[in-house]
Amino acid sequence: MSNRKALTDAFVRTVTVDRRTEFSDTQCPGLKLRVSKTGKKSFALKARDAFGTVQTVTLGEYPATTLRQARDAAQEARRLLRVGKNFAAEKRTRKAERSRAPTLAELIQEYQVVGSVTTKVWRPRADGRLPEAQSSVQRVFAPLLDKNVTTLTAEDFADVMANYRPKQRGKVSANGSVSRARSYLSVVMDWAANRKRFGKIGAGRNPALDVVDIKLTHDPAISDPSITGGRERVLTEDELALVLPLMTYPAPKALSSRLAAEDHLRPVAHRFILLTLARLREVAEMKWRDVDFRSGIWTKIPIDKRSAAESRRQRVPLSDAAMHLLKSLPGADTADPDDLVFPNSYGQVEVNWNRGTEAIKKASGTSGWTRHDLRRTSATILAALGAPIDLIADILGHSNRTKRHGLSGAVEHYVIATKILRGVEDPRKVVLDQLATVLDAIEARARDAGDLTSGV
Repeated sequence: MSNRKALTDAFVRTVTVDRRTEFSDTQCPGLKLRVSKTGKKSFALKARDAFGTVQTVTLGEYPATTLRQARDAAQEARRLLRVGKNFAAEKRTRKAERSRAPTLAELIQEYQVVGSVTTKVWRPRADGRLPEAQSSVQRVFAPLLDKNVTTLTAEDFADVMANYRPKQRGKVSANGSVSRARSYLSVVMDWAANRKRFGKIGAGRNPALDVVDIKLTHDPAISDPSITGGRERVLTEDELALVLPLMTYPAPKALSSRLAAEDHLRPVAHRFILLTLARLREVAEMKWRDVDFRSGIWTKIPIDKRSAAESRRQRVPLSDAAMHLLKSLPGADTADPDDLVFPNSYGQVEVNWNRGTEAIKKASGTSGWTRHDLRRTSATILAALGAPIDLIADILGHSNRTKRHGLSGAVEHYVIATKILRGVEDPRKVVLDQLATVLDAIEARARDAGDLTSGV
């Protein structure tokens, strides 16, 4: 059924029909308002092209497309038809491209190859697991992985994000995981569509795909008060005074455990993290062969986020306090070079670190901090001591600062030579010794306060 009518905003807004009806606008020749019995409304243009063939051009759905916008779009489409544009052929081409388009999983794999060249989170991890970004996206968006990526809408992605539940026991919200996956996938989709920073010719996927912009969806981290972007938690002096006496070897009796005190290495490993600013995995997989007791140098394992180009192991000096800690452990004199420094009771890599951390929190009466916050706390103390930011970043292993200044990363191989030939002490060791002095002073204050309380 077709009706000719001078369309108005009020009519378009209120019109209802019992069956699909098409209204022809008398003010804009060829403009059609299509109304279904379900209430769906859309605009289209029917006009002849340069070769006399009638083409139908879809202009948009109401109310996203207003009557005025539809009339303007109809005039532009009619002009393009007159100069030879074939909307129908382009529509068939897009449909064919969609049929050949990859699934979301295939697109993610495509980008992994591209992204791994410049971005660490898209590189396979050292233990053979999928890259951090790829694993995150595939975990959160699992229900969409086998879908043609060009058919997925912003609503599809938003629905999956809204229904994703945390996989880790004890977590009440998955908003952090969803936000990270959304961020990683956004880059993939922009690359596929040649959008934003991939807009320059040759920077994005070839051929480009008509895929949705993930940024159209809501980032759940924005409305989650427990997520504030980069974590900034550090332990206060009072908190350090409470936890440091528990981070000893043998493990103190206050940390009840089924293990004998001499076999319980998790508490002292926490202190080692404070003294070295190391990552948990670096400490957990540290072997005795990695420590040169003569020079006081620890050669760290290559971590997950290091690229192949940066696979040279990080060599960092150990403070006198850190060296004393290592020498106090039972394996310092008797262990095989390939034995772990902080193993579990079976001599294997410790995996149940949460038990040790929670025991320290409970015994000290502290809460709200993580093992990574210990690392951040020590970095903050170094900053308070006036250590240069580049030096702190170097100790943390955040980046290769020598590369930023045009030097070879091999310069760290000459630390020992410099120390011997020039008598120059590694500035990293200087600040790490200062850090140890601060931690000792905080612990001593707590000990003295305890003695006073007990009447000693």
